[in-house]
Amino acid sequence: MKHILLLTVILFFGTGLFAQKKGSLTIEWKYTGIVDGYDHLSKLQVYVDDVLAGESGEEIMSAPHTYKISIPRGEHNIRIVSFARYEGVWEAQNKVNDYSYDMVYETTMNIAKKNSLKLHFDIDKEVIILLK
Repeated sequence: MKHILLLTVILFFGTGLFAQKKGSLTIEWKYTGIVDGYDHLSKLQVYVDDVLAGESGEEIMSAPHTYKISIPRGEHNIRIVSFARYEGVWEAQNKVNDYSYDMVYETTMNIAKKNSLKLHFDIDKEVIILLK
């Protein structure tokens, strides 16, 4: 009887019935206040619970940006870091790299089936604005 129970448990876990359901997070973002000559290639890295979960494609900063990522459902710490390609090197846009402010957005989200964030990186005001 123990063998049948053990086999049932193995088959149940092995079939993915306990696999965590995924949700999606669509991130839209824009930059304003871009200084002439500094419209660099940019991208975002998305961290879920401090683990790199994905990276957007590359676009110049003045272009519209959208990135969709699959994330396990439930409550997670989400950190979004903006990167720019400057003189051939990708660097986080933060004070350590001589940017005027840290272009990092962090929040706790309860990930459901479909989720979205709209971010505005305002370089003139040195803030990140969450848009609705």
